[in-house]
Amino acid sequence: MQGVPSSNLGAPTSLKPPPPEVSWSCAWSHSGENEDLTDASYPRSPRRRWNQRRGLANGTTGGARRPANFTAAAEAGGGVKVHSGTMLSRLIHRRTLWWPTLLGWGLIGVVIVTPLVWWWFKGEDFLSATHRLSAEVLVVEGWIGRENLEAAKTEFERGGYTYLATAGGLSKNDWDGNQWNYAREAANLMLRLGVPPDRVIEAPALETKSQRTFESALAVRRVLDARRLQPAAVNIFTVGAHAKRSRLVFAKTLAAGTRVGVISVTPIGYPSGPWWKSTERADVFLKETVGWLYELLLNSGRTSNSESLKT
Repeated sequence: MQGVPSSNLGAPTSLKPPPPEVSWSCAWSHSGENEDLTDASYPRSPRRRWNQRRGLANGTTGGARRPANFTAAAEAGGGVKVHSGTMLSRLIHRRTLWWPTLLGWGLIGVVIVTPLVWWWFKGEDFLSATHRLSAEVLVVEGWIGRENLEAAKTEFERGGYTYLATAGGLSKNDWDGNQWNYAREAANLMLRLGVPPDRVIEAPALETKSQRTFESALAVRRVLDARRLQPAAVNIFTVGAHAKRSRLVFAKTLAAGTRVGVISVTPIGYPSGPWWKSTERADVFLKETVGWLYELLLNSGRTSNSESLKT
């Protein structure tokens, strides 16, 4: 061959010997156990040994990233060691966080916004809905005003009721400090309108500045119990958006087994059109929304619906 000295022909090619075996050890503070990569577990292939050593030098073992405090000791006999975890790793740790996608946020928005939109347009009708039952007793809330009390008298005559019970507490103070009881005034009006006295039940509530509807319902139950009347069903006669909350309170307060219906009439002179165009209707609607939810979810803060009956 040209270009090759004859003295080198047939001589074995000089190969660089593989690097000496190095003992590698790894003490991880995460699991509390030491994992030693000794000669017995070290790959026999020089190529694999080289890749393993390169992985340790880069801070990974078997594809796992080394901790921040990974330090190398002397290669000769000492191996590579990992010290204990830092203070930060002892205080915090990483977790997977599930986060909605754009489609997920859209679905969440639909679930939240749809009921609000429905309540904005239909909430007043929902709170003012009439659920008339075939009942023996018509309970009339005395504060609803003379015109609506006259409508209650008409309902009593047409509905085939046995008794008409008037409910309510004290009126608000006027300039002179005079007050009257709504239940008594409503009962007197019913008598003047021609309702027989033996069919009128007067149920004045105790004086209270809060939970007036509950006190009215409690007074009606006391009077019915005193007369040993246990009607299978009663209807509550009231006005506007107060109907839903009034029915709920009476259903919780009257005797078990008594079904409660409600009849709601529109107040005389009530502004027409959407509720948000009337200050008066908006005020009533918003208050009754909060009041109904408070009664439905939290019992209006009461611990019992019959605790006062024990006194």
